[in-house]
Amino acid sequence: MKISVMAIRLIDPNKQSHAYMSGLRAFADVKFDMLLIRDFKIFQRDERVYSISPSVVFKQDGKNQFHPLVSMPDELRAEVDAEIVSAYFKVKEKKP
Repeated sequence: MKISVMAIRLIDPNKQSHAYMSGLRAFADVKFDMLLIRDFKIFQRDERVYSISPSVVFKQDGKNQFHPLVSMPDELRAEVDAEIVSAYFKVKEKKP
């Protein structure tokens, strides 16, 4: 299966939003052969950069719950994460 990162959308750090302060740094759109999945989240916490699959948020017992929209085998998930993180650093390096 061919995996391609189609887009990386960086979060503006100057806004000091709650999302940025929580570690959210960008969103990624990833193409798997003919299937495009949008809005993987890219987080950076304590020098560690990683991605999270798109999810839906709902309230349960007054708390936000997150449910992933995409499920992948661990090996594929690791490959996708590596591609997203690599693309993120390439885009980040180009930004002044």
